[in-house]
Amino acid sequence: MKINTTQIEKNIISFEIEVPPEEVRKEREKIYQQLQAIAKVPGFRSGKIPRDVLEKHFKDSVKEKVIKNLVPRYLLEAVKDRNITPLTLPRFNDISLGEDDSLKFKAVVETHPAIELKDYKNIRLRKIAVEVTEEEIDQRLKELQLQASIFTNVEDRDEAKDGDFAIIDFKGFLNNRPLKGWARKNFLIEVGEETFVPGLSEAIAGMKKGNSKNVEIQFPSDYPVSALRDKKVIFEITLNELKERKVPPVDQELAKNFGFENLDLLKESIREEIKLAKEEREKQRLVNEMVERLISDTNIDLPSSLIERQKDYLMYKLENELVRTGISKEDYLRSNNITEEDLEKKYREAAIKQLKAKLIFSEISKKENIKVEEEDIKNAIDRIARSLGQEPEKVRRQLEQRNLLDNLIEDILERKIVNFLFKEAKIEEKGGSFWAGIGRLFRPKNK
Repeated sequence: MKINTTQIEKNIISFEIEVPPEEVRKEREKIYQQLQAIAKVPGFRSGKIPRDVLEKHFKDSVKEKVIKNLVPRYLLEAVKDRNITPLTLPRFNDISLGEDDSLKFKAVVETHPAIELKDYKNIRLRKIAVEVTEEEIDQRLKELQLQASIFTNVEDRDEAKDGDFAIIDFKGFLNNRPLKGWARKNFLIEVGEETFVPGLSEAIAGMKKGNSKNVEIQFPSDYPVSALRDKKVIFEITLNELKERKVPPVDQELAKNFGFENLDLLKESIREEIKLAKEEREKQRLVNEMVERLISDTNIDLPSSLIERQKDYLMYKLENELVRTGISKEDYLRSNNITEEDLEKKYREAAIKQLKAKLIFSEISKKENIKVEEEDIKNAIDRIARSLGQEPEKVRRQLEQRNLLDNLIEDILERKIVNFLFKEAKIEEKGGSFWAGIGRLFRPKNK
C-alpha cells in the first residue's frame, strides 16, 4: 500500500492511498465466491452459474462492493500507520478502480487537536451545604393534601362561583368557523383561576348547571400560539356539572393514605426526599462548575469546520424540538427576546464548550485508562429495564436496533470520568475546610 499525506490545515490531513492490485483481485474473488452461492440468473441453478455469466450480470455491483469494502479498510490501516486519531468521519473523493486493478482514492481526515491538559486532579470546588426548611416540608404536605383530595357534587346551588370546579363543554370559533383543536367535552376547570384560554374560567362564574352561553375572548399580543395573537375568538360554553374539592387535614390519616404509620414518619420521608433532590442539584452544579473550569484552563485549538458542524447539529435538534411542540422558530425567538444572530452565537458557544469537554474527557480517559466494561453496560441496562418495567434483554435489543447502544456507552464513560474527577477533587463545604474525595458528599445510588 502506498500512502501520501498532506497537511491541508491545522488538524486537517489529506490522504492519497493506492491499494495493491493483488489485494483488489483477492477481494473481488472473495465477493464472487459469496455471490456464486446466492445469485439467481434465469436458466441457471444457484451455485452452478458460470463465472463469465456472473461477471456479465454483476460486474458493476461487484466493483462497487470491492470499493465499499477496501476503501475504509485501507484508510484505517493508513491512519494507524501514521499514528493519527481521526476526530470525525472521513470525506472520500477521487476514488478510481482501473481495469489493471489499481485502486486509488483520497480521503480528508480531521484529527484531534493538540490538548494541553492542566492539573485536572485536585480541582478545588465549594459545596453549598444542603438544608431543608419547615416551610418546604409544609409546602410538600399541601401538595399531598391536594393529591388526596376528592371531588364531590355541589348540591346546595346550581350557580358557579370562584373556587368551584366546573365540568364544561366548549368550542372555539374564529371568524364564524370552528377553531381546529379548540373544542373539549367534559373538561374540568377551576372557576376564577387562569387557564390556557385567558378569561375562560372567569366567564363560567355566575353560570347555572345545564346552561350554555357564548363568550367573546380577546387573545393578547404575546399569546404563545401566534395564530391567535390579537384575535377575538367566540367560545360556546355549556356547564355540565359543578364540583367542590374536599381537602383532607394534615393528620395521621393523611400519612396512612400515603403508606406511613404516622405523620412524623411522613414528614421525615419528605425531608429526606427534598434533601436528596437538593443534593442532586448541588452535585450537578459542582459538575458544571468543574467542567467549566477544565474548559477555561485547557488550551484547545478547535477547527472552525468542526465548530460549525456541531453548532448546526445543535440548531437542528432545537428546530426538531420546536416542530414537535408546534412552536415556530419566530415565536421561540420572540418569547426569548433574542434575534437569529443571538441564537447562532449562543449555539456556537455551546458547540465550543461541548467539543472541548468531549476532547478533554477523552484525553483524561486515555491518561487514566478509564474504560467502559461489559459489567458497566449490563448494570446500566438493568437500571433502565427496571424503570421501564421490561426485561433487560428486550431493552438491549431495542438499543441495538435503534443504534443507541454507543450513546449509552458514551454516557457511562462520561459518568465514570466525572466520578474519577470528583474522587480526586478537593471540595470545601461552606464553613468547613478542604478535603479530598466525594464519597461522603454524594453517595452513589443503589443499582
